Amino acid sequence: MHWVQKGISHAWILVVISELVSWEGVQTWNYEYSLTNMAWPAAREYCQKSFTDLVAIQNQEEIHYLNQMLPRNPTYYWIGIRKIGGVWTWVGTNKSLGAEAENWAAGEPTPGGEDCVEIYIKRDIETGKWNNEPCTAREKRALCYLASCKAASCSGNGECVEIIGNYTCRCNEGFNGPECEYVVKCDDPKLPRNGYRHCSPSSGSFTYKSVCNYSCVEGFSLNGLESLQCDSSGRWSSTRPTCEVVKCDDPQLPRNGYRKCSNSGGGFTYTSVCNYNCVEGFSLNGSTSLQCDSSGRWSSPRPTCEVVKCDDPQLPRNGYRKCSNSGGSFTYTSVCNYSCVEGFSLNGAESLQCDSSGRWSSPRPTCEVVKCDDPQLPRNGYRKCSNSGGSFSYTSVCNYSCVEGFSLNGAESLQCDSSGRWSSPRPTCEVVKCDDPQLPRNGYRKCSNSGGSFTYTSVCNYSCVEGFSLNGAESLQCDSSGRWSSPRPTCEVVKCDDPQLPRNGYRKCSNSGGSFTYTSVCNYSCVEGFSLNGAESLQCDSSGRWSSPRPTCEVVKCDDLQLPKNGYRKCSNSGGGFTYTSVCNYSCVEGFSLHGSESLQCDSSGRWSSPRPTCEVVKCDDPQFPKNGYQNCSYSGGSFTYTSVCNYSCMEGFSLNGSDSLQCDSSGRWSSPRPTCEVVKCDDPQLPRNGYRNCSPSVGSFTYTSVCNYSCVEGFSLNGSESLQCDSSGRWSSPRPTCEAAEQRQYVTKVAIGTAGGASALLLSLPFLGYCIKKYRKKVMRERLSL
Repeated sequence: MHWVQKGISHAWILVVISELVSWEGVQTWNYEYSLTNMAWPAAREYCQKSFTDLVAIQNQEEIHYLNQMLPRNPTYYWIGIRKIGGVWTWVGTNKSLGAEAENWAAGEPTPGGEDCVEIYIKRDIETGKWNNEPCTAREKRALCYLASCKAASCSGNGECVEIIGNYTCRCNEGFNGPECEYVVKCDDPKLPRNGYRHCSPSSGSFTYKSVCNYSCVEGFSLNGLESLQCDSSGRWSSTRPTCEVVKCDDPQLPRNGYRKCSNSGGGFTYTSVCNYNCVEGFSLNGSTSLQCDSSGRWSSPRPTCEVVKCDDPQLPRNGYRKCSNSGGSFTYTSVCNYSCVEGFSLNGAESLQCDSSGRWSSPRPTCEVVKCDDPQLPRNGYRKCSNSGGSFSYTSVCNYSCVEGFSLNGAESLQCDSSGRWSSPRPTCEVVKCDDPQLPRNGYRKCSNSGGSFTYTSVCNYSCVEGFSLNGAESLQCDSSGRWSSPRPTCEVVKCDDPQLPRNGYRKCSNSGGSFTYTSVCNYSCVEGFSLNGAESLQCDSSGRWSSPRPTCEVVKCDDLQLPKNGYRKCSNSGGGFTYTSVCNYSCVEGFSLHGSESLQCDSSGRWSSPRPTCEVVKCDDPQFPKNGYQNCSYSGGSFTYTSVCNYSCMEGFSLNGSDSLQCDSSGRWSSPRPTCEVVKCDDPQLPRNGYRNCSPSVGSFTYTSVCNYSCVEGFSLNGSESLQCDSSGRWSSPRPTCEAAEQRQYVTKVAIGTAGGASALLLSLPFLGYCIKKYRKKVMRERLSL
């Protein structure tokens, strides 16, 4: 038991119950059923679609088998019986249900519209019985079968009967064998002695319905039936007839006479002869010789012996006589001399003398017409003769012909001449012969001729080798004219129709002469961008059909690549499909760049020329921190992407050179170059007149934290701060000092003191305060520069 799952809308699962038979080439009757309940019409449609039909229950053994193997279904199983035209009918065979095959449950079938039949499987009571049900109102499982019987089963000579796991053949009358392959044969009934036989068919074997017709040769009659037929039991319809010789009645002995007959064993048969004579003093009245002919009659009436008189011997017909009688009477010693006209011969003495007994010394001669021997009827022939009385005489003519199928060999007409010989030898009837019809090229034949010649009714059956078909009659018979019933057939090579070239494809065929014949092969391929749908190679088979349907060339298709996120595409496909040479051009929304090929084409292999591109967000390079500056950016995930912003500032003592804000644009570039932090510069404080300075650095420009220490030449004193430092605003910490002459300095000091009043003590301490401030600033600058 095996399970088969069908992917149909009802999702039925089939359980196949079968015991597979291992005989090679034999398919057994298998049972199948669905696990889904359905109405009877749907159940039959299901069985016919997937198998053969709903089951036809054969016998109790089958019912027992089904009841064991099938699972119980509460609503039971549909089988293949339905009421059609008021008659319960097996739907698979369209045969009415006979009373001997009925298996109804008690009280079933019920009248009304319940026209379909279920079988009770594994029911507690009446299991295996039938019940009629409405065809559509209730649903049950379908119980199907896959038939073993095929069209060729039982050799076409019998009825194929399904049985569990196999089939058997019920042979037609006259046939037997497991497949009804053997026709019943009868023994050869043999040819009866002295007879003829004509049997049909004349192939040499005697089978069912063979008929043999019998007849006998001349002089013999048939004892038994003229026709015998081979019956279905292999016996003839009657015993073989015999040919018995024709008999004549005993002609009896004439009174006062005697006879001598050629018969033996006491019977008078065909060609028996009796010769008659009379005792002395009596004369024979009638024929002296009687012969038994083929009709069972004597050639003449029985003669009698009359008392002898010398009657007038008369003039023989067709003869002459010269007698010595006188006074008109014929007396003892009367002599008559006889002769005959041409064509007649004297039968008797040439001279007659009347003796004392009143008899002529010899019987009166007669002039008998010259006789020819019976030329006999040729075998298988006819004749029509002008003779009368059963003899062939001068001028008798026999015309000859033959039965159908035989031809005359010799003269058609024979005449008996005056010498008693026939004008020609007797003709014969030779069986008509046909020329050897020969074996057709690439063909076979089987002929009924024997002895190597083809005669009347010979039959030749023709067939061809594989790949060739018969052009002409399958069977030829030699007719009575010596011609065959039809011209000899020929074996023409089987041809297939031109399978045509598929659109957008190529083919290379092995045919020659423009036609496609048996074993011709066509190999198919497609132009670039098209793929073959079907078999690559087709072969013309022996039935004149191609091994497969002609393939087609379908345009190659590529999968839909879909739209990339944050991107656009424009494709050349039409109708919604992407086929060979279809092109898709890709781009991205602002701020995203295409990663991959901008243009993809569907190639001949059904693949795109490149992987689908993606739209990656535009990235800008890291603008880096400016030296001596600060950077504050809005990037995420560690990268600088479209619309990222970086704001810049510088450390104290440095000024920003460039934009203080940069934005990553859609091209992946920053809106401005990265700014730099340039050290703050102070103008050159110049050298005071009559003074010195010592600046650090000592060369170049004066930048933030640069310090210039001032002093004056002798005789001058410094007016202002001794030390100037360039601050973060680009200005010096104090105005540039001057060198004043010493007297002037004292004057200034005095003036200052005088005007300052009580602040003189504080002013005197300013140089020390300036020194401390200077030292502190230098320390801060060193710390900043070290950063």
